[in-house]
Amino acid sequence: MHSIVLKSFSEDNIAELATAVACFSDKSEVIYLIGGLGAGKTTFAKYYINALGYKGNVKSPTFSIVELYELESKTFVAHFDLYRICSPDDICYLGIDDYDQDNHILLIEWPNHGHGAIPEATINVTIEFNNNCRDVILSSQNENIIQNLRKKFSSD
Repeated sequence: MHSIVLKSFSEDNIAELATAVACFSDKSEVIYLIGGLGAGKTTFAKYYINALGYKGNVKSPTFSIVELYELESKTFVAHFDLYRICSPDDICYLGIDDYDQDNHILLIEWPNHGHGAIPEATINVTIEFNNNCRDVILSSQNENIIQNLRKKFSSD
């Protein structure tokens, strides 16, 4: 995978990054959102889904485990939060395979809880706290996404 490291990000920067990733990515991505509690995973998802044109309220799937959003383009976004999943074996009950289709984008928070039972990521977004800001490591199988993000954001 190709990657970019973005340092000292605020919530506004996370919003800008999520919007850019939505613009540069395909309509059948599997995006892993990685980070601790409160890191900004759901914030990234919210701005990403809104940037794809969804006009409604984007809810955290913490309790429902999955929230599904239909876009005007007939693309669907399935936003999973696997934090409460105790075993990868429990993933089969979510029907995650039903969402892994060409016209579906999967956003998966806490993907380590579904290790081996969820589709492989095409994009990884890792958000880490660092002195009251966030550092973001974004990696993608698609080199064009990383090149476009490098043009938009300064990086190391």
